[in-house]
Amino acid sequence: MTAFFENNLKQNYKEIRESRAKALTEDTEIEYRRAVEDKYRRVRNIDRAVENQLLDLCPKSTTSTQVGPADYKADEFVKRDLQNALDRREMVIELEVTVDRYEYYFGPYKQADQIKEVSPTWKSKITNEEPKNE
Repeated sequence: MTAFFENNLKQNYKEIRESRAKALTEDTEIEYRRAVEDKYRRVRNIDRAVENQLLDLCPKSTTSTQVGPADYKADEFVKRDLQNALDRREMVIELEVTVDRYEYYFGPYKQADQIKEVSPTWKSKITNEEPKNE
């Protein structure tokens, strides 16, 4: 199957050489794939930051079972937690839009299960199927 992106190039620029159309398509697909991977990685890093923030509540000593009041600032915790939640939501939206655009131009995204992992409600608009988690 020739990608929509490549077909569109050939239709709109009749004089473009086949090799040039393939090269442009390949370069663009790689950039889209990298953008998806980068956004996925950012979401995962935000998830790790949230986990680490909760671990920071753990006592500094292995024999202690409570967090010292002097070590904990609720307002800072709430501020960081809310910022992480907003950053994650924004990055998930960017990730979904990027994957949708990738699929529009190049067909189904091969690692759609990763997208589903960080955005359970995401659904491919191309395959109209939910990715299978393996």
